[in-house]
Amino acid sequence: MKEKLISISLVLTSALCFSSCATIFTSSHQDVVFAGESDATIYDGSRKLGKLDADGMATIKLRKGLNSKHLYIKKDGYERTYVSVVPTFNFVSLLNILFWPGFIVDAATGKICKYDDEVIEFEMQKKDQ
Repeated sequence: MKEKLISISLVLTSALCFSSCATIFTSSHQDVVFAGESDATIYDGSRKLGKLDADGMATIKLRKGLNSKHLYIKKDGYERTYVSVVPTFNFVSLLNILFWPGFIVDAATGKICKYDDEVIEFEMQKKDQ
């Protein structure tokens, strides 16, 4: 019984040591709403993220990170449109002020940042025929 209690305590202690405030309180992904031309498709490089519905809206779950995301939007008959989603500092990470390894964990997982732009509106230009 005593060995089981010790092993449970070790597991809980190590879990606390390798987690941090942003890791505990925030997700590694964030919902971002895109608004624009209906049926336009959003890409991150060659990876398709989603398609706007008939209302011209789509909610895309973007993975948080330290770098900006450079996305593009495509639709037949329209020029390709580029948008950037820029991360900002996630102030929940400041709760790590007394436990500095938490900053390292937050930075490694990308949770030290968040996207301020939760709604991104874009306008597409028709191709010259």
